Amino acid sequence: MIIKRGVTRIVMVFNHIVIKIPNGLYSHLNFLNGCYANYSERQFCKSFKQHELFQKVAPSIFCTYFGLIQVQKRCEPLIRELTDDELNTFNEVRGGESKSENFGIYRGVVVCLDYP
Repeated sequence: MIIKRGVTRIVMVFNHIVIKIPNGLYSHLNFLNGCYANYSERQFCKSFKQHELFQKVAPSIFCTYFGLIQVQKRCEPLIRELTDDELNTFNEVRGGESKSENFGIYRGVVVCLDYP
């Protein structure tokens, strides 16, 4: 297991899944933002199952009430920068933010790992 700490969430990386939990180390507001991010990703995934956007994000499998724990499929890290075409493709998912650590490879396709 690998543990990664962000400002709003802590991510535990296992073989086939990742578990995201809110990070309360810095402030209560960051903890709440982590809860909201978890909940938002799950809702986004559920809402767009029949839409082409669903193919652009790492699948969310489960999220508890209030976003305290979220489980997603694990993706391989993207070890390159996004192309201009990929940036345009992900613009509607990420709102223009394009840090390469927010993207990965799932089933041979580039997907967004951290999305609203």
